[in-house]
Amino acid sequence: MAAGLYEISGLTDSFMFLDIISRCLGQSKKGGYILLMPQYRPDIGRLLAQHFELRFYDFRKEEMQPLGWDATTLSLEDLDACLLRES
Repeated sequence: MAAGLYEISGLTDSFMFLDIISRCLGQSKKGGYILLMPQYRPDIGRLLAQHFELRFYDFRKEEMQPLGWDATTLSLEDLDACLLRES
């Protein structure tokens, strides 16, 4: 799996990336996590969720896309509400 992640992500050290996420998840599986990447890559998010047996939620697709240009009006409170609703 790590080799496939490396090929599609362009990360220089996919094992280190997986180790960082694994350590983060090892602290607690309560609540939610936000994965920020330099470009929109839901495929990587889905692979990570599958690898770590987590639920994947595409905020951009589910919350922002339906709003179109009005997605810029979403606030951090909207993000918090979504995290609470989906966790």
